[in-house]
Amino acid sequence: MRKREEESVNLAREHLGKTELCLNEMAKTFGAYLDGRREEAKDFALQVDKAESEADNLRREIAKGLFEGAFLPLMREGFLNLVEAIDKIADEAESCCDLIMLETPDIPDDLKPSFKEVVKDSILCFQPLKEGFIHLFKDFSLTLEQVQKVNVKEAEVDQKEEELTRRVFSADLELARKILLRQLVAKICDISDRTEDAADRLEVLAIKGRI
Repeated sequence: MRKREEESVNLAREHLGKTELCLNEMAKTFGAYLDGRREEAKDFALQVDKAESEADNLRREIAKGLFEGAFLPLMREGFLNLVEAIDKIADEAESCCDLIMLETPDIPDDLKPSFKEVVKDSILCFQPLKEGFIHLFKDFSLTLEQVQKVNVKEAEVDQKEEELTRRVFSADLELARKILLRQLVAKICDISDRTEDAADRLEVLAIKGRI
């Protein structure tokens, strides 16, 4: 691999790290918020904003390197598509934090454990994506194996999203509150959706790299 490609791959790994940081700080934000520690939640949310901005800067730096000739054209577009798809995961983490910090939804105590669980599970989808990228350009089969793990985990999140949504709408709450809670559930689970989108991009790039 040429030096320019190595630089792009290293920057992409750093971008993955910043995205993972966004997700971890988002989980802390939700944990603090659900436990009633609003000031701590605010501090964690600020860390999400910071990490997302840093991820954005890395995405632009990667795009610049690709524009300057890193990778052959067949790989260049796929690599940029992957990075942009991963960047949307960081965006979703920030969006989740914005929703709870600005809308301050009142979550019933009996639903809080389920909200914590769906946050955890949606974020867990990211780990096999990260592992899949590590194997990119090294072991095609291992990358595809990790992509499949993302798909399995995302399907599990979909099921939990449906279950939690059903519980929200069967609860004894006013309709406006139910709608806000449903919006929050969907926003959390958008993270696993965006992760699956990125995994699809990773799969395409792995196939192109094998051609």
